[in-house]
Amino acid sequence: MSIIPVNSEISQQEKIKRGIALLAAIDDNFLSPDSEDYRYRAVEFKKSPFDGLDKKFIMLGEDGVSEPSVKTMRAFIKMLLAHNTQPQALKIFYLQTSKENCHDIYFVIENDMAMNVFCGGCNDYSGGGSLAREKLDMLFALLSFSKNIKIAEREFGFKEASVIGEVIEHSQFEFYKRNFIKKV
Repeated sequence: MSIIPVNSEISQQEKIKRGIALLAAIDDNFLSPDSEDYRYRAVEFKKSPFDGLDKKFIMLGEDGVSEPSVKTMRAFIKMLLAHNTQPQALKIFYLQTSKENCHDIYFVIENDMAMNVFCGGCNDYSGGGSLAREKLDMLFALLSFSKNIKIAEREFGFKEASVIGEVIEHSQFEFYKRNFIKKV
C-alpha cells in the first residue's frame, strides 16, 4: 500500500499482471541509440536530487511529460528483467506542490551494476500524470515481487520539494542547452 494512495485501488496481484502486460507492449528497440526517442531522454545527475546519494543518476524521459517518460522507464525495466539484473533499491518520492494534497511523483531504481535511474512525469492530481503514476506503480509492484525488494517511499513537504524541483529543472535546462540549442 502506497503512502499516497493510488486513485484506483487494485490488488497487488492485479498490479503485477498489468505490469507484465505493460512490459509486453513496449518496443524492444525503443532505447536503441539509433532511435529518435533515445537522444533526449537521459539527463545526467552527479548525485541523487532526492536524498543526496553520491552516485550518478540518469533521469529517463522529460520531467512533466508523462507518456514519453513512462515509456522510457518501461523500456529500462524491461531491459533490467531481460538481463536478470538485480536492483539494489526501488524508491518512490512524493514532492508536495503548492496545492495541498497534490504531489509530483518520481520513481527511482538504484543499481550498482548498471545505471541508477529515475523518472518524472507522474503526479496525483492530473489525468495524464495520474495515469503515468498508475502505470509505474504497476511496474514497481512487478519489480518488487520478481526481485524481492521492498519499495521505499518518502514524502517531501513543499519547501524541500521546491528545492528538489529547481535542481531537476536546472539540470534539464543545462542538458538541453548543451545538446540542442545551437550557438550563434
